[in-house]
Amino acid sequence: NAAAVEGETASFTVAATITNGGTLSYQWQKSDNGGSTWANIVGATSATYTTGALTVADDNSDQYRVVVSGTLGADDVTSSVATLTVATK
Repeated sequence: NAAAVEGETASFTVAATITNGGTLSYQWQKSDNGGSTWANIVGATSATYTTGALTVADDNSDQYRVVVSGTLGADDVTSSVATLTVATK
């Protein structure tokens, strides 16, 4: 989980390893409806994702996760969900 003050950014990081000699790729996703639906975040394809400037109205309680994919036949793995808390200044 992460917490930030309105107007700041928040960062999420995942650690993953692959043992079969392949390479990993990442796709961060966001849900603003309690996890009912998830949308890929365009351009969020590294092990760390940093949000833009946050607002309480738009970003408080949003949830984030990352899908990690591996080459050479590795199964995709989806991370645990992290919830963002945004506080007013």
